[in-house]
Amino acid sequence: MTTELKAIHTIESPTSAPGAVSIIRIISDDINAVCDRLGFRAPDVGAMSLTRILNLDDALIARMNNQHLLITPHGGIALTRAISEAIESHGIPRSEPTNPLDRYPEAQDLHEARMLDALAHCASPIGVDVLLAQPARWRGAEDAHDLADGRILSRLLHPPIVVALGSANIGKSSLVNALAGDDISLVFDEPGTTRDHVGVTLDLQGLVVRWVDAPGLDERGADIPEFAALKPVLGSAELVVHAIDHNDHSGELDPAIRTMIPDPTPILRIALRTDLGTPKATVDVRCSVRAAEGLDTIAQAVRESLVPDSVLNDPKPWRFWA
Repeated sequence: MTTELKAIHTIESPTSAPGAVSIIRIISDDINAVCDRLGFRAPDVGAMSLTRILNLDDALIARMNNQHLLITPHGGIALTRAISEAIESHGIPRSEPTNPLDRYPEAQDLHEARMLDALAHCASPIGVDVLLAQPARWRGAEDAHDLADGRILSRLLHPPIVVALGSANIGKSSLVNALAGDDISLVFDEPGTTRDHVGVTLDLQGLVVRWVDAPGLDERGADIPEFAALKPVLGSAELVVHAIDHNDHSGELDPAIRTMIPDPTPILRIALRTDLGTPKATVDVRCSVRAAEGLDTIAQAVRESLVPDSVLNDPKPWRFWA
């Protein structure tokens, strides 16, 4: 008969994307009994060891104190799920503690525990310093209603969607490849190669965005079938990049497509292939992928459009938790 063991486990790393390692925390008043049940020796408090976990993976085990054990296996999504399910099969259910201090007992106070919780899921590198500053800002806050713009700063935690629109065969796919520093979308000479929108995660000067490369616009405009599927994506976009060829005189979006973009979603107008000539239309940024000119300016413009310096550097506290 299995002895009742009061213990839970939580997955503290993102479960929707792979990483180098994942983090599983076990909370119990009897960590030694937990480790016995899982088939390995409990490390001493403050110590860590490399241990085979349930015949699934070699993981680093760290014992924070008498109640908390961290297991850090490799960060594959399927592997993390398999280890969690195996731990649960040994009578240690998965849970989601609502108090961040339960997850981070090493924190000085609730402000620091909330910061550590958010830091574990922060998508953008430029968000790290902002989060690290929050405990001190909250401890010194005299008015909890005088806050930094949380709607804007939440984009540091959750990558905002950027949708790139533009005519076919003007180099939109080459642009996203150049921004990513790798070949992540199809690039061919035939018009309309990117028939379905392609999404990729990009780090643009420290802000991580989800960039959606829409199918190229042509004379059919919004009537092409692919745009029916794109409509909800445009509806959730936090920035639209309108790519314009250097020789496009009007530089205007098809009115039917423009109506798919809800106000007040900003639109950033970018001229491509400027090595072939001066842009005819009015644009915000000029770029030549072939000449490697303007890429940093585009990254800066996207980041500033989504998280302006005035908000990023705001010294007021940010309510970053739910």
